[in-house]
Amino acid sequence: GSGENQVPCVTAEDLAAAIVAALELGEPGEQVFLVADPAGPTQADLWRWHAEAAGLPVPRGRLSERAALLAAVLLEGVAAGTRRPPLFHRFDVMVLSRDVRVDAHRARRMLVWRPRGLYPEAIRSAVREHGMRGSRRI
Repeated sequence: GSGENQVPCVTAEDLAAAIVAALELGEPGEQVFLVADPAGPTQADLWRWHAEAAGLPVPRGRLSERAALLAAVLLEGVAAGTRRPPLFHRFDVMVLSRDVRVDAHRARRMLVWRPRGLYPEAIRSAVREHGMRGSRRI
């Protein structure tokens, strides 16, 4: 697709801040909070930031959802015959091709939680920490 679909994300630091705020709320019982950034990055942003952090060229090509689904079906079929996991699944295509928006209003209101959304920095840190610079596997 175009890569302009929005992807719900949260950095580890923002997630930790939400958890601390939930614990400090002190209300008994179960509480559920969606803590993804409502103004999350696009799929293209995420691919670009990962490639740049790993020292790889930024992906330029696009694959239609239909072509990706066909490839996933074929890969799943081959995987079933070889008993090896497929490179990707139809579910992966669905997740990567949809515009997903998360309503974090409750977390923002009750926890006074505001994601900083420092995704490029978080991705660079993860690549440094896990030694994936220049790797083909991101």
